[in-house]
Amino acid sequence: MLAPLTCGVVLLISGGTKAGRPAATRDAFIAMGVPKFLRSEALVTALPYVEVALGVLLLATWSWPLTVVAAATTALFAAYWVLVLRVLRLGEEVDCGCFGALGDDRVSGTTLARNSLLVVLAALAAVFGAAGSGVLPALQDFGSTDWWWLVLTAAVAATAVLVVGLRSPRAVHDDDQLDYPRGPQPDARLEDATGTP
Repeated sequence: MLAPLTCGVVLLISGGTKAGRPAATRDAFIAMGVPKFLRSEALVTALPYVEVALGVLLLATWSWPLTVVAAATTALFAAYWVLVLRVLRLGEEVDCGCFGALGDDRVSGTTLARNSLLVVLAALAAVFGAAGSGVLPALQDFGSTDWWWLVLTAAVAATAVLVVGLRSPRAVHDDDQLDYPRGPQPDARLEDATGTP
């Protein structure tokens, strides 16, 4: 049950934090190398709402409808995985905008690991649905111990989200500032003529 539950919550957070920010999503699409035909205004605007809809359906459906939704989610996460891998292979420094304004979204090995886990969880959610179950039916069968495990899992997930949300952007290194002017520079011609700056 944790597979569709986790994917559903991630999509709700991802879509919710991107909703109403099409310019930021478009910039992330360009930076990540999304093909031009997939960067239309309609798709950029719709993406957050598609993620929210998939998140809700992962939580609210079961049996074969859950399998269909989870398969679509797996395809979406796999597409994100390919884009992240491409950025890493090119060695570019890119902000993926994965969670909108929440946290620092610079693409790194951690981003690829997170997306790999999400692809696996989405595939497991499809298997879960194919077995005839879903989040709601599973919750109906919960005992007190199951509820405690769910509460603890939610607490761990909430803590992780807070840590990501409170992480400050990477500090600027001194090397990054070398191109900025540091005041008047001596005239090289004058130095050559007099031997002093």
